[in-house]
Amino acid sequence: MYNRFETEEREKKRIFDMALNMMEEVGYNGVTVRALCAKAQISTGKFYYYFRSKEEIFSYHFDNAIREFKEHVRTKDWDSMDIREQIIQYYTWYVEYTASFGLDFVIHFYNNENQAFNLAHSSIAVVELTEVFFQKAVQNGYVIPDGKTIREIALDFCVIVKGCIFNWCVQRGSFSLPEYTKDLLTRCARGLL
Repeated sequence: MYNRFETEEREKKRIFDMALNMMEEVGYNGVTVRALCAKAQISTGKFYYYFRSKEEIFSYHFDNAIREFKEHVRTKDWDSMDIREQIIQYYTWYVEYTASFGLDFVIHFYNNENQAFNLAHSSIAVVELTEVFFQKAVQNGYVIPDGKTIREIALDFCVIVKGCIFNWCVQRGSFSLPEYTKDLLTRCARGLL
């Protein structure tokens, strides 16, 4: 028997997965709340109980990414890696996860109109997880560069990764996003860490 939270999470995931399936069939612009509700056999009221908009349903991707990454970490000896390796592995995993949704999703999701990128929204979880890496590094002796905070460094890494994703979108997915991101972050990490 599921409790209310688990039931709601299962339903949100079902709606999200259905939206992704619809997007594969009709593209991002073809997915409407009304059509999604019809396909999911739910009322629009129920949809709006879970999500405020079509864009928000796709921002569920962030929440899902953090959960899946935590599961991924459990399978590795994460604490034995240095901070550079952790950051690079985290973001390489993140862009693999993001690219797995397909180019159409990524192009429409990673745009300046999507409020999921507003720092007041839950997407900040990616930044917060990056901050955790740096907090652990500081506890282990890492010294933050003068004039920088952990938050600023975490934001810098997020901007670099968003730039990689943007470039991949502009180039219509013509290169390996994980390899490109890993290479760029490795070079940037030498300067920041």
